[in-house]
Amino acid sequence: MAETDAATKWRVLIAEQARSGKSVTGFCRERGVSRDVFFRWRKRLKAGEGSKADGFIEVRAAEEEPAKVLRITTPGGYRVELPWIEDVKAAEGMLLRVLGALR
Repeated sequence: MAETDAATKWRVLIAEQARSGKSVTGFCRERGVSRDVFFRWRKRLKAGEGSKADGFIEVRAAEEEPAKVLRITTPGGYRVELPWIEDVKAAEGMLLRVLGALR
């Protein structure tokens, strides 16, 4: 399996475990994956996310017809598209919820 395929596989598994509400041990046992390898990949992928200076991520607003869209690509490779919200506080809250779900 190529490195990018493996990284993608582990990103998906790590996200599934976070959403499942199960312990890492229980999730890994259920999926038949090594708990130690799970932690190793989680650490490796988290370290890769912090590789950008000061932990900043690129955020761009793109105008599409008929709606504006906010596109975000994290250093970890996640791509998120959100509807454009003029209310800055509401947009900030939505962005924080989305980024929190990716951790």
